[in-house]
Amino acid sequence: MRLRRMPPLVTQLLSSALTKLPHPEKKAVYLTFDDGPHPEITPWVIEQLAQHHARATFFLIGQNMDKYPDLSVDWYRSHGHAVGHHTYNHLNGLKTSSAVYYENVEKCARMVGSDLFRPPYGKMKPSQYLHLAKRYQIVLWHLVTYDFDKAVTPKSIVEHVSLNAENGSIIVFHDSEKAYGNLKKSLPEVLKVLHERGFEFEVLQNIFAKKL
Repeated sequence: MRLRRMPPLVTQLLSSALTKLPHPEKKAVYLTFDDGPHPEITPWVIEQLAQHHARATFFLIGQNMDKYPDLSVDWYRSHGHAVGHHTYNHLNGLKTSSAVYYENVEKCARMVGSDLFRPPYGKMKPSQYLHLAKRYQIVLWHLVTYDFDKAVTPKSIVEHVSLNAENGSIIVFHDSEKAYGNLKKSLPEVLKVLHERGFEFEVLQNIFAKKL
């Protein structure tokens, strides 16, 4: 069973991880994209965002950064977006020894130069969570689209996000080949619908900067 909203119990247990971040001054959501960069899909996403004056936070895989060096951290930031890290090899913490997992996380963190970390699959051992939460801001989500799942339709993604988005919702998409079929049909509609509902699209980094 896929949970498309973060259960309140998980939010309570992982209290230092972000799932929602209500903006104090306006009605805002935080679009996030996992698993990039990708040489065709990521620039397409950036173009769609620009058409709606939207900004987003991208959680990057170190291995993909090495493959596509032109899509650098500076490239994302030059377009007004923020970045976080997503391990070097997209590791599942539950299936990985902690020593290997920490090394993989830290390798990608050094490449990205950000304190924002999203664990792949949202899965870690409790000990890994406690260890990494001391060093990074762990970012989970309020809504996840499952755009990578072929059993999910673009229409259901648009309906899910438009019906459940709230001020502060952190929403997960993926700029990956596996997700692109759903992404290319759902993202433009999601941007349009949320804009019509009065939401602005913010980056997570800006909020943290105000707290420092």
